[in-house]
Amino acid sequence: RRWQNAHSYPTALSHRHLQRHVSQLAIGQQVGPSERIAVHDYFDRRLFHDHPLGMPIIGRAESIKGFSRDDLKTYRQRHYAPSRMVVSAAGNLKHEKLVDIVERAFTGNGNGRSPLKRTAGLKRPKPDREVHEKPIMQAHVVTGTMGYSVLSKLRYTLLVLNTLLGEGMSSRLFQNIREKYGFAYSIFSFANLLSDTGNFGVYVGTDTDNIGNSLDLIHKEL
Repeated sequence: RRWQNAHSYPTALSHRHLQRHVSQLAIGQQVGPSERIAVHDYFDRRLFHDHPLGMPIIGRAESIKGFSRDDLKTYRQRHYAPSRMVVSAAGNLKHEKLVDIVERAFTGNGNGRSPLKRTAGLKRPKPDREVHEKPIMQAHVVTGTMGYSVLSKLRYTLLVLNTLLGEGMSSRLFQNIREKYGFAYSIFSFANLLSDTGNFGVYVGTDTDNIGNSLDLIHKEL
C-alpha cells in the first residue's frame, strides 16, 4: 500500500488517530514488502515462544487497536519514572545547572515504585522450523539458536566469531555463499546480547531453488 498524500486525510482526523493509522500501515508493510524484517520476528517468536522477547517490537495490529491514550499514559507514568532513568550530558555545561533543569523537567512524573516484572525461565529450544509461503521468487531464511547475555564471559568470543563468520563483505559467509557460489542476494550473521540471554544466527536472502544449497554451506561454515 502506497502512502497517501497528506491532504487526503480528513481534517477531523486527530493526531492520535493519525499515529495509530501510521503504526498499522507500518505493521502491514512489515509483513508485506519487508519480509526481510518480518522473518526476524518469526525467528524470535519461534526461539522465545510466549516469552515477551518473542513479541515484535512494533506490535501487532490488534494490540495497536486495543489500547487507548489513557492506557499508554498510565504505563509511561508507572514505568518511565526518574528513579529508573539515567540522564547523561557532555559538552560546555555546568553540572549544577543541568541538575536544576532535569529536576524541574521531571517534577510530578512519579517515583517509579511499581515493581518490575521479569519473565524468567527461558529454556533452550528444541530444533524446529516455521515456513511462510508467499508467491515471490526470493526466500528470506533465518537459522539460529540462543546466544549469550551481555554479562557472559563468552560474549567477546561470540562477537569475534560473528565478525569472522558473517559481518561485512570479507566475512566467510559473504565470500563463500555470495561471491564464490552466487547463491545469495544478501547474507550475514548476527549476535544480539541481552541482559540475561541472547540470540545468534544467520540470515540469507536467496532464490527458492537455492535454499537447501545455502543452508548446507551455512552449516558447513558453522
